[in-house]
Amino acid sequence: MTPVEYQPTPASILTPDHVETRLGSLSFFDGYPSPETVNKVYDHLDFQRGVRAFLDGLPIASLHAMREGLREMGCVNGKVGIFETLMDARTLFLTANTESVYAVTWLDLKDGPMVVESAPNTLGILDDFWFGHVTDLGNTGPDKGQGGKFLILPPGYDGDVPEGYHTFTSRTFGNWLIWRGFLVDGDPGPAVANLKKNTRIYPLASRETPPATEFVNLSGRSFNTVHANDITFFKEVHAVLQEESVSDLDPEFLGLLAAVGIEKGKPFAPDARMTDILTDAAAVGNATARAIVFKTRDPESFYYKDSAWKTGFIGGSHEFEVNGVRLLDGRTLFFYYATGITPAMAAKMVGVGSQYAGATVDSEGRALDGGYTYRIRMPKNVPVKDFWSLVLYDNQTRSMLQTDQPFPSLNSERGVVANADGSTDVYFGPRAPEGKESNWIQTVPGKGWSVILRLYGPLEPWFDKTWRPGEVERLEDIPAVAAAGARPKMATDIPVSITTPDRVETRIGTLEFFDGFPTPETVDLVYDNLDFLRGVEAFLSVCPAASLEAMLEGIASVGVDRNGAISITETLLDARALYLTPNTESVYIGGLLDLSNGPVVVESPPNTLGMVNDHFFRYVSDMGNAGPDKGAGGRYLYLPPGWEGEVPEGYFTYRSPTYKNLMFWRGFLVDGDPQPAIDAAKKLIKVYPLGETADAAEMKFVNTSGRFHNTIHANDIHFYEEARAVIDEEPAAAFSPEILGLLAAIGIEKGRPFSPDARMRGILEEAAAVSNATARAISFRTRDPRAYYYKDSAWFNAFVGGSHEFLRESGARDLDARTMFHYGYTAVTPAMVIKIVGVGSQYAVAALDADGNYLDGSKNYSLTLPAGIPAKDFWSFVNYDPQTRSLLQTPSTQFPSVSSQSGDVVANADGSTTIWFGPEPPVGKESNWVPTVPGKGWFTVLRLYGPLDPWFDKTWRPGKIELVK
Repeated sequence: MTPVEYQPTPASILTPDHVETRLGSLSFFDGYPSPETVNKVYDHLDFQRGVRAFLDGLPIASLHAMREGLREMGCVNGKVGIFETLMDARTLFLTANTESVYAVTWLDLKDGPMVVESAPNTLGILDDFWFGHVTDLGNTGPDKGQGGKFLILPPGYDGDVPEGYHTFTSRTFGNWLIWRGFLVDGDPGPAVANLKKNTRIYPLASRETPPATEFVNLSGRSFNTVHANDITFFKEVHAVLQEESVSDLDPEFLGLLAAVGIEKGKPFAPDARMTDILTDAAAVGNATARAIVFKTRDPESFYYKDSAWKTGFIGGSHEFEVNGVRLLDGRTLFFYYATGITPAMAAKMVGVGSQYAGATVDSEGRALDGGYTYRIRMPKNVPVKDFWSLVLYDNQTRSMLQTDQPFPSLNSERGVVANADGSTDVYFGPRAPEGKESNWIQTVPGKGWSVILRLYGPLEPWFDKTWRPGEVERLEDIPAVAAAGARPKMATDIPVSITTPDRVETRIGTLEFFDGFPTPETVDLVYDNLDFLRGVEAFLSVCPAASLEAMLEGIASVGVDRNGAISITETLLDARALYLTPNTESVYIGGLLDLSNGPVVVESPPNTLGMVNDHFFRYVSDMGNAGPDKGAGGRYLYLPPGWEGEVPEGYFTYRSPTYKNLMFWRGFLVDGDPQPAIDAAKKLIKVYPLGETADAAEMKFVNTSGRFHNTIHANDIHFYEEARAVIDEEPAAAFSPEILGLLAAIGIEKGRPFSPDARMRGILEEAAAVSNATARAISFRTRDPRAYYYKDSAWFNAFVGGSHEFLRESGARDLDARTMFHYGYTAVTPAMVIKIVGVGSQYAVAALDADGNYLDGSKNYSLTLPAGIPAKDFWSFVNYDPQTRSLLQTPSTQFPSVSSQSGDVVANADGSTTIWFGPEPPVGKESNWVPTVPGKGWFTVLRLYGPLDPWFDKTWRPGKIELVK
């Protein structure tokens, strides 16, 4: 017999036996990861997700800490904390100012709607527990500074909503409410009186006889509102998820949290291994956030070229989203350093509200050190209608710097002396330069600090940048003062959990800091790690998109590249074409469904299993036996994203989120003959634009049987190019902002070339290698017990969790389940995961033998199926190559399978059936043999066509794959 000839497999989809990475050496047997490699990539996967959960969970942890601090002071519903003599450095509060009277409380809506009567001439904000903006109150709110009644409704409220209120619905029960009142000639008294007189908070149910609102003076009180930087951080996030509905949160974000054990309705109880990993992740997450804040690398953050002054609102969005893309580092920068979200902070409002600029380094890019003396020169005509101020903050706590001065600040209304030319010099240091006491803010030797410039009532020269502040200049002629260890007068006890030690040992190396400011070596280390882990997570997250793109590119290479061009496997699909885990018992029919030019009609033939998946490999519709035509055939109308035109009747109508889609059908053999399915497809499938007729359909059927073409995504850096093609072709609204943000962070963004520099290219090449190893561990050594059909069995289900959308009951995306399916399999439909007795097909996969070892093509194995195989139609085994996840290319046949449909399989005397796997068939067992290849691994899929109840209730189960010794 002449051996079957195959084309060389593209190197980009293969995995070498040995790869060197920052995780160490990764080893494989023909694509199967070794046990040591599996452990390494799972440890790293958990660690990288812990770091990301820290960075992305900052808003939630921050407000949890705020709520706990306010609870400690008793400032919840109906009791308002007010800083009657301003907030000073004894209160731990992220970057508060010293020029406003703060009034603050926690609003809890669990018992129903609350009324808030807001005082006039204030700046108020209500933020939900996800730190999302609910409404402004006061000067930038709907009351326009006149004061008014606000009605705040809890999530899901369906009761009466009376008139006469500014009414808003919060996404959460817990909400943070804060106002700023204004000083009058430096006096807080009028603002305090205004807030106390006009602020009232009470339940809507008590509106006829509202209870009095209590006020608690918080000035001079020491309490903490800053989140933890250690493993406690994750407990803070978990606590909030248990209290709130999570339906408004992105499933991608919820999936990230669930992957590290933070999930709605479940305890956060990491075992010893996971505790160690999350302790490390918190340390690295904290160091990364500090690098993003103190050594920002995003040029969009800076107000001016070659300047340290930067904004806290990168991209000018209070939602940290631009063109549908989440600004991940922008979000981290803001929420690690600051608090309080409102569009007013990011919007240009000349003469109204305030604008902010922060500096964390001096004019030479060095950390600001409390032992040195510095100067900022404010040019004349500072563009403010009201006044300006400079406030210093402790790098450790990002709260006011605790010195001997109650208020580590100066403002233009507190006796600051201008220079003769109208400019103003402000000095910072442990001692005031002689004669400059009125223009001096004290620092502490041995402590780092940062500064925020605030412009109250900012004017046009600020916005058009014709005026700019001077840089923070270190005065080298003034000697540095060494740390003496004296405790400043305003010092309080700082919780250890919110501080950062000077040295931390982690799995990415030693992290070092100067009083919370990361060293240059640490900055480089955490930024490299951040880019690397994002490269890995991007690979795992957008595997569906790259897979679909590779599918479309593959079929285009054989001429299936437009609407109406249809691939059809007239002599079935064989191992010469590279497809993810196809079967050998169906006629595959399919092609591109392109909605770029408008809606498209597809006429589907009867008695098929068909479906449409979008460019992210998400389900759009079924057609045929599992579709609305119930196997009778019918006309389907597919609408493109954003379609607002007429939608005629007479079609099964679906809207796709993307322009490009994959449609395909499986046709059935008749007594082993594919021709009836082929004839029906060629006669009845029509694809044409809406508004035309079937007669105008330009159909072309391409026989792809026996033709080499690759439809499998790359496993190297080319993977990211495949992902970029999808993002560039489709609307941003088709994807999660979190995923688009993840991709943008590694250079994949719509409308921009993907052109990583040498550093980033090296990182992404390594990330692709680790991602590929991780996907292989998830696919072939899954650690999710839900994947396995039976206890102590290798048989697993490729659709873990039973959701074709890969969603957990909590609403979280099942990240590993999505990776597991899309790395090894193709085509998504609910029909694959739901129980339909006697209809469609069910699948079980095995990659291990009865002893837990990978299946080796050099060895012989047997498997026995008990009598009464629960398949109404037929069953089959098909073998696949773990390298390509395609049909195993054997020298003896291009169809590495056995099927009861053939009529050749021989049953045992007791009604059971034994199947043999190996390089050569046992004597007399040829009809029950599936060939393997020496030196190659393999895995097999058992398919039951027309599955019956004993499969679903597990009263019947396949035997184990036993090594024949």
